[in-house]
Amino acid sequence: MSRFVPSTHHFASLSGHVVVAAGAATGIGASTVRLLVSQGAHVYFGDINIEAGEALEKELAGNFEGSGTFVKSDVRDYSEIYALFRFAYDAHGHIDHAIYSAGLLEQGRYLTDASLTVNTIGENPGDTSALDVNLIGAAKFTRIAVVFLQDKHQDRGENKTVTLLSSIGALRDSPGVPLYQTGKVGVLGLLRGVRHLPWAIPSASSSTPKIRTNVICPGVTDTPMTAHLVPLFKASNGKAHWQSPESVADVIAGVLVGGSHEGKEQVLLAGKSLYVEGGKAFEVEDGLQRERKLWLGEEPEKLLMENKSFIRSIGGIRKKGE
Repeated sequence: MSRFVPSTHHFASLSGHVVVAAGAATGIGASTVRLLVSQGAHVYFGDINIEAGEALEKELAGNFEGSGTFVKSDVRDYSEIYALFRFAYDAHGHIDHAIYSAGLLEQGRYLTDASLTVNTIGENPGDTSALDVNLIGAAKFTRIAVVFLQDKHQDRGENKTVTLLSSIGALRDSPGVPLYQTGKVGVLGLLRGVRHLPWAIPSASSSTPKIRTNVICPGVTDTPMTAHLVPLFKASNGKAHWQSPESVADVIAGVLVGGSHEGKEQVLLAGKSLYVEGGKAFEVEDGLQRERKLWLGEEPEKLLMENKSFIRSIGGIRKKGE
């Protein structure tokens, strides 16, 4: 992995930009909203936590050149995600960045409920809301975002971004929360699926604006979701690592404006995932590609590349005309 260091001195370039953020009334999302508004951005943020959302909007009101507007929205409801984007679009006529920071830990014991029997399992579908929020919501959000970001009426000729929050759970085992982990791994799959689509390809022209899509995978962060864990990490005397939500917000803003990466300054990441631990960000995707032959094996790598080349030669795996 290689370090990515946000160009904090370029954060002010976000002034006047319009940002839509989902799941952003608390935690990393709220810290990101505060940072962007402090730099002059106009942020429209949604959440189901109305009390926290309204409190954050009140906190930001009149204190900065930018603005923070709360819109109650549930990422499980497609129409409410659309309404969040529509509210921002109708107010400014364009949207520059979209950030998905909604997240939910496992609810119940979907795969570890010892009380279930062959007689009761058919009547108890379990709670899959962790998947609905962490993965399905991210897919819905991305679908809506790319249409608003590419809207031809705005024609601002600027790069746009979609930034999705995953988790360290996408990179290593997370015992006890299998649905949470499944959703967060799925967000990486979403990234790897969309970064080859026409609107995400770096060579896109200004008439079809390129959208830089990236994923953030934070380690243990001091948020309401991890309130039961962070005190133990803080008391570990350096044996475990944790970070503030503000440090992750810095990384997110860096993805929007650029940062130093692999010896280059002001790099605009596209199609990358960043592991963030102890406030430091490390790019993941390049290393995986570079070292794939080592961890996959030489023969499997050869077979993989031969099939990849063949699939490309026949125009992809979708049926013709679809």
